[in-house]
Amino acid sequence: MSQTSSITVGKPGGEVWVACARCNGPTCHKVLAVVDTSDESPDGDIRVWDDYMVVVCPGCRTVSFCIESTNTEDWEWDERAGDQQLSKSYTLYPSRQAGRPEMDGLFDVPHGIATIYRETLAAIEGKQAVTARQPGTIWRRRSMRWSP
Repeated sequence: MSQTSSITVGKPGGEVWVACARCNGPTCHKVLAVVDTSDESPDGDIRVWDDYMVVVCPGCRTVSFCIESTNTEDWEWDERAGDQQLSKSYTLYPSRQAGRPEMDGLFDVPHGIATIYRETLAAIEGKQAVTARQPGTIWRRRSMRWSP
C-alpha cells in the first residue's frame, strides 16, 4: 500500500458479534482494547481498515483476539438499509468455527484416536484445507485448488 497508513489506539468499549470458543455460537463480545489501522493505495482508489481488538464474551468470560477487516473493494447488500454496505470480515485467535464444539465423552475414546480427532478439528478451525478436506470437495491438479 502506501506510506500514509495511520495507527490509532481507540477507546475500550463497543461490541462485536463473533463466535465464542466456549459458548458454541456467535455471541456479543465486549471490546476491552482496540487499535485501528488504515491505509490506501498510492492513487487513493483503494482503502483498507483493520481493527485489532481484545474481546471478552460476557457469558463465559473467555478472552480472545479479533481482527475486523474492511476495504473499499468488498461490498454486500444490507436488507435493512436497502443499500450496499462495506463488508466486514473477522479473524479470531485462537481460531474457531461457531457450532463445531469438541465432542462430548472424548475422554472415553482411545488416546490415539482422540489425538487425531483434536488435530482434525484444529485443522478445520484453522482453515487448513489440505489437512482437513471438507466432505464434497475434490482436488483438481490443474488449478491446484479445492473445488466444491
